[in-house]
Amino acid sequence: MLVAWTEFLKNTESEKVRILEMRSIIIKDKVIALNKTKEEFRKMRGYY
Repeated sequence: MLVAWTEFLKNTESEKVRILEMRSIIIKDKVIALNKTKEEFRKMRGYY
């Protein structure tokens, strides 16, 4: 983890912004997928 952080800090500011934007997109996609799974589980269990 420390190595990854050190490598990240070596990047230019614009590269850091791009990396953080991509990470944000990935996290949003994961949250959407988890919410869909949660909804499907509730439907399957008859909560809706």
